[in-house]
Parts: sequence; C-alpha cells; structure tokens
Amino acid sequence: MAVYTQISLFFISLFLSLPAFGQLKPVTVITSLVPPYTPYLGEYANDTGDKLSVTVVLNDSRVESHPVKLVMYLDLVGTGTVARTSPAAVTPIFYLGQGTLQLGGADLSAYFLPQNIDFSGELGQLFSTQGRIPDGLYRIGFHVVDAMRPDVVLSSSGYSPPSWFLLNPPPLPAMPADGEEVTLTSIQNVRFSWTPRHLGSGNAAFAAEYTFRLYRIAVAGVGKEQTVLSTFPVYTTTTNAASIFLGADDYQLEQGISYAWTVTAGTGEDGFTLFSNGGRSEARAFTYGCLCPVPYAPLPTSVRQSSATIGWEPDPLHMSFETGFRKAGDTEGTWHTVESYLGESSINNILEPLTSYEFRVRALCFNGEWSDYSPLSRFTTADMPKTDIDCGAVDEKVVVANTVPKPMLYAGEVLTYGQWKLVVTEASGANGIFSGRCDVAVPLFNNAKVRMVFNGITVNELNQVTAGIVRSESSDDSRLFVDDITDYLYEGDQTGNIIDNAAVAGIELGFSGSGGLTASVSGDSSSVTISSGSGSQTFSVDNLGDGTTVKDSHETRDSPFGNCLINDVSRRKT
Repeated sequence: MAVYTQISLFFISLFLSLPAFGQLKPVTVITSLVPPYTPYLGEYANDTGDKLSVTVVLNDSRVESHPVKLVMYLDLVGTGTVARTSPAAVTPIFYLGQGTLQLGGADLSAYFLPQNIDFSGELGQLFSTQGRIPDGLYRIGFHVVDAMRPDVVLSSSGYSPPSWFLLNPPPLPAMPADGEEVTLTSIQNVRFSWTPRHLGSGNAAFAAEYTFRLYRIAVAGVGKEQTVLSTFPVYTTTTNAASIFLGADDYQLEQGISYAWTVTAGTGEDGFTLFSNGGRSEARAFTYGCLCPVPYAPLPTSVRQSSATIGWEPDPLHMSFETGFRKAGDTEGTWHTVESYLGESSINNILEPLTSYEFRVRALCFNGEWSDYSPLSRFTTADMPKTDIDCGAVDEKVVVANTVPKPMLYAGEVLTYGQWKLVVTEASGANGIFSGRCDVAVPLFNNAKVRMVFNGITVNELNQVTAGIVRSESSDDSRLFVDDITDYLYEGDQTGNIIDNAAVAGIELGFSGSGGLTASVSGDSSSVTISSGSGSQTFSVDNLGDGTTVKDSHETRDSPFGNCLINDVSRRKT
C-alpha cells in the first residue's frame, strides 16, 4: 500500500512539473475506429472484432504499475462535445506499467452503457429509448485520469478521425417488379435483383452481405407484407452480389402461384446495425406464370364473303380453344362460339358479306382452367362479286365436260350449278347421285341466302352439277315469304318490295323485269308505278297498303329457282 501511494505521489508531482517541459503528458492515448460506423453506440460495447480500440502508451519507463481510468468523449463535429463519461460511472481500472496497454471492445464496453454516459440536450432521451444517436459526423475520444484522483488528467484526449455515424437505407428491390407476372420458361431460371443504396453515403466503406428470402403466398387476398411477417420463407440464400438466379434445383416455383420476396443487407456476423429497418427491403410480390395464359395475338388470317379464319400463337399449356364472335358494335348481341384444338379456328358460311365482326379467343389448359379472353379485335367480310344474271334464262356459257362421279358429298361443301354457288347444308346419296338441301346467295336479292332443295342431282368430281334440278324452298315462316307489305316498308317509305309466286298477279307488266324492277307508290297510296330498263307503267291498285303481286312479260322456264323472285331483302325490317 505504501508503494502504491509513493507511485501516485510521483505521478502527481510529475504531472505538476509538466509545464516546465511544454505540453508533454506522461501518457499518450490513441483511439482507432474501423468503418463502417453505427449510431447504436451500445453495439461497440459488444464488439468482439475490436472495431473500436484504444492504445495507451506510458511515456515514463520508471513507472511499473499505476492504476488509471479512461474518460470517453463524443464530439459532434461543428458543435462540440455532446456526451462524455459520467463522473459517477462505474468503469474498470487499468494498470500502467512497462510497455503499451491495448484495449479492445470488451475492455471498453462499460463506457457505452447508458447509465455511464452524460448526454447534452435531447441525445440522452433518444439514446435511452432507441439506443442510438442521431445521424451525423462524430468523433470518439478518450483521455486517462488517475484512478484514485479522477481530477488528475494524465493524458491529452486522443480522438478518432471524424466519421459518419448513420443508418443506411436498405436495398431497393428491382426485378421482378411488384405485381409482375413472370413468364414461364422450359427451364426455370428466374433472376432477382436489387439496388444497394448505401454505396453513395458517407458510411460506404464496407462490403454488404445480402440475405434473400422467398415466401409463398398461400392464401388469396393476403398481402405481401403480412405474408413476410407471419410466415416462414420457403427459400433463403446469402450472397455478396446484388442479384441471384433461382433455378428449379434451388426451389421449384409453382405455376400460377404468387410469391413475396425480400432482401436484407448486413455486414456478416459482427452484429453491427448499419441499415434502417434492420436492413430489410420492402416486400415485393410476383406471380409465376398464370394458371392458363391468354392466347397470344389472335388475328384474322383469311376473310371472305361468308367465312373467316382466325389464327394465334398457342402456349404449351393450352389444350383447346374457344373463339367467340358477333357483329361489331352489337353489345347486346349473342356471342357465337367456335371450338378448335390448334392455333386457329374457322368460321364458315354463317357470316354476312361486307359486315364487320368483333371476336375474342380464350384457351382451356391441361389443368382444367380457362384463360381470360383476348382483347376484342375486328374483321370485315368481303363484298359479294357482282353477277349479271338473267332471271329464268338458260345459261349457255357454262359447259360441263367432266363426267367422273363424286364419291361422297358432305355438308359444308360448295357445288357449282351454272353460274350459281350452292353451299350444301344436308346431303345423302353416293357415287355421284345426291339429294339434300343447300343455300345460295342471290344477287337479285342483294346476295341474300335462299334455301334450296335438290333430289337426285348428278355431281362430278369437280363439285359441278351435271344434271338435275335445284329448287327453292318456301313455307309460311320463310324469311322470303311476304304476306304483309308492312313487313317490307319502313314508316313513310314509298318504295316497296315486289314478290311473285302469288296465285293471281295484281299487276301484269307489258315488259320484262329481268333487269330489275322499281316500285314507286303515290302520296295517297292509290297507285304504283313499276319501272325497269325495259319500260315503265302506272297502275291503280285497291288497298295498295295491303300489298300486291307483279307479273312481268318474261316467260317462266325451268331454272334453279322455278318462278323468279324479285325482292330487296336489305330493306326488310328486323
């Protein structure tokens, strides 16, 4: 004890005599701080890697063992000291003797406990509640005092270089984008990437380590953040790069399932907090493919007067397709559908010439799920070719030389009968002789389709009718059977439609109507004027509003239609 007192008195006397030798202190303190720096000062108390270290050098070799303590200072550059070791702090005693005293994180831990620090201003409240100091440019310093007389300062303060104590923002997720539908590929290789946001800060002198976590969103409607906070990740990996590739060997993603993912930045195992939010990024969500993808880019590949072909690019998941179509702009109209199994569908013999249609396509996948419909697209059918037909005349321009019989005839085939095209709707028979029904577009009727019937006609291998009669069908509910002229007249319209095949003609013309007839009704509806290229006549007709029939001077002959119909079905009310 006496020796201890003598040494202390020696240090005191030495310290009191120092002014004679300038500013030299008996002890020199050197403070070192290794980046990066954390504003959580308490983490320096748990530092096992000695990011903060203090070297104490005894400048007098005569001293062998003298008890001393350290006093810690925290300076905010430009402001001054904002925290220091409390005079009442319980801190360890160190002994100075021969050589150098090297102190690391564990030795200095007591100096970073809240109860041992006096703060100025609001720093104390922030440190006590959050364990950190505000972001800023700080320096940490220490000086040595006599352990028995703390007012005796044995060294100058040794400060670390000014350093940025702050929290860096966490990484920013980049790919896949939030809400993205990741395209399926034959080999799974999904790239996840993020943008580091600490590299441009004043605390950037460190290499971050990133932990990637993937979560399966198992319940529809559950948000990505809720999934991340309430479930365990299905896949985790760590990397020093700013991206990873997820292959099937790492984790097999499920088609049509949504996932959430995060990336957490840190510096490995040193336990220092360098990022806000614990280094965890915001959560992002994506869907791996879809349960059934929409057919890609449906477009018309062939459009004719009464048919169209729609083509698209199918997906390997597609099993079959449904094409829906209706007249363009008819939002209340019924969607008609056509099924197909390849990347196209054909709409045959049910479309009207020179008419716009809108269409959409959806797919049925092997998992039993239907895709959404493709966006609406349009096409317009072609106009019927103009044909100069003399109603009832014998066609002498068409010569049929082929007599090889057609083996079989099926619905949907097109036969040629002189200049007429017959679309077969029903057929029976074989070896060139057939019976059935068909439709034909009649130019005199604005290309309206007329139902026809044939019995025992002969057809060759070129689908040409070589013998037989094809006659028109009519019934009380036929679209072309007129019993009331009001069916064909708009209100106030003075031009009517004229039909034949009546038992008695109300008007007999003195000229041919083979070039087409026009009827003009007088204002009081008491007379009608019939005109054609061959002439014009005016007739007085009783009860003209109830309709009438017209017979021209053209001789009736056997033709595909029996007696000729002269009509304009485009003017019929719908």
